[in-house]
Amino acid sequence: MKAENRKKRALTVAGYLCLTIVLLAVIPVFLPQFFGYTTYLVSTDTTKQVSEPKTLVYVENMDHAAYEAGNVVAVFSDKTKRVDVYTVASNDGKETLTMKSGEKVQYDKVAGHVAAKLPLVGFLGQICFSMVGMIALVIIFAMAIACLTYGNKIAKEMNDNE
Repeated sequence: MKAENRKKRALTVAGYLCLTIVLLAVIPVFLPQFFGYTTYLVSTDTTKQVSEPKTLVYVENMDHAAYEAGNVVAVFSDKTKRVDVYTVASNDGKETLTMKSGEKVQYDKVAGHVAAKLPLVGFLGQICFSMVGMIALVIIFAMAIACLTYGNKIAKEMNDNE
């Protein structure tokens, strides 16, 4: 009886741990979209404020005329599907932002204002949406369901024996 109780407890803890891993991988990527933010991985950072490449940034769309000097913006990278991060020096109000690095960027290349960053967890979350990452998430989720189901079965058998 005591061994079955330990087994049930271990399976329950393992199941909830697996579910927590899946949630930690999925939440940083999907939850911000409900609040109007888009997530991108950083390719280069000229501001030195984002910390390192491959950091996940939350980008908020803004009216182009609203960009002011000092705003940190994400600009679509030409090379990859990631963004480059710059600090705005000036806005001509028509079609171009001038960055502190001296580059001029057309409005259509600007993804938006960088609202927040999430270095490690965000990067891991983005990795999970590759093909290998999705397979791993499905396997971990299946392990969680199996552990919780088997733990529930043991608990039911223990209740039936009493």
